[in-house]
Amino acid sequence: MTDDDSENQRLSKFSRADRGAYGFGGPSAAKPDPLAEALEQVIRGRAQPADRIETHVPDEPPPPPRPAPQAIHSRLIEELHSAREQIRQAPSNESAAPHILEGEILPPPGSLSPAVPDAVDVTPEPGGSFLRRAKENVRGLRISAAERLHRSTRVAGHLAASGRRAATDTGAALSRRMRLKDWRRRRLALLCLVHRHVFDRHTERLLFSKTPPLEVYAVSEGEKGIEKEFVYRGPMPKKVLDWALSALPRDLKRHAFLDFRAGNGRTLLLAARRNFEYAAGYAFDTEGCEVLEMNLAQYPRSWLDCRDVRALRGDRDGLLIPSQPSVLFFPDALPTGHIDIILSYISASLHLDPREIWLIFENAGREKGREQMELFDKVPLPFASEVKTRLFSPVPVAVYRSKNEGEALE
Repeated sequence: MTDDDSENQRLSKFSRADRGAYGFGGPSAAKPDPLAEALEQVIRGRAQPADRIETHVPDEPPPPPRPAPQAIHSRLIEELHSAREQIRQAPSNESAAPHILEGEILPPPGSLSPAVPDAVDVTPEPGGSFLRRAKENVRGLRISAAERLHRSTRVAGHLAASGRRAATDTGAALSRRMRLKDWRRRRLALLCLVHRHVFDRHTERLLFSKTPPLEVYAVSEGEKGIEKEFVYRGPMPKKVLDWALSALPRDLKRHAFLDFRAGNGRTLLLAARRNFEYAAGYAFDTEGCEVLEMNLAQYPRSWLDCRDVRALRGDRDGLLIPSQPSVLFFPDALPTGHIDIILSYISASLHLDPREIWLIFENAGREKGREQMELFDKVPLPFASEVKTRLFSPVPVAVYRSKNEGEALE
């Protein structure tokens, strides 16, 4: 045994020796094909490590030189191209020939290693096939765009129909609920809130005892269920009082102002900003009189043109009608029974001493139809004040003036 008796050398010797000694029934057995020999050597060389290189036995002739890998690769590419051309020319025998995809080229020998693949040459497709695929892609894009447009149009139409249906249902529900009296109730409530929190805000800041919170709704249960109604509980807003006083003469130095239920004195103090000779307000209990006196004492005198402002007790001292020309204010808080009594006192005072007396009714309407009102004529407000009262007043206001002596006798 020599040093050449290694496993690879024995396999190589056995292959080369027996290939010529034993016949395999063909001419290729006697004379091996160089291409097959090269492929076998390439495969064996890639499978074996690089340091184990085959050595030739000295007594045997050296093997023929192996062709270069690039030459083998070029030859394989030529054979594949020729096979593809034959397949194209003979389509009937396509099933018998091996299936070769267009553009599929056998990689070079170096690409058999899975670690580092070599570059692969790709044969471009014919121009007609490329154009046909481009047209198909463009047509597919157009079809998909048309489908998306149609789908978005249907969704938009569905949303629009749903929106119109929802708006119609909401409008129908609002029309059923928003009756005429509901509109009037909401408008009056809004006017009350605007006067209280906008125009009367500064007046409320000057009061020591604030006005009670504003309540504009009264809830009651009737035949149709729970109903909500607008209820005015005063006091008269500053703007509305100014519109009512605009019907009076400008010079009020000889006149007295009298509030038959002053409450916390807000209306009395607003009237005292005009030049009355004196202003007085009635309270009918001890607590109410104390609140009224406190507000009169704490109110800044710089805001008042009338310097004589009084607080009177109606339950203890009774009602006193001034014997001079006067302006008498009937607030909404005054009970209906008290209106009859006060009007009786006023009519008796006029019969004894005919003079100019003005009556201002807050939340007018309760004075109509009474016998004592025959001594008075209703005075229209100035045009601007009348328009403002009708549009922006939450409560109707009426102003009356006593008739002359001759008219009263008639």
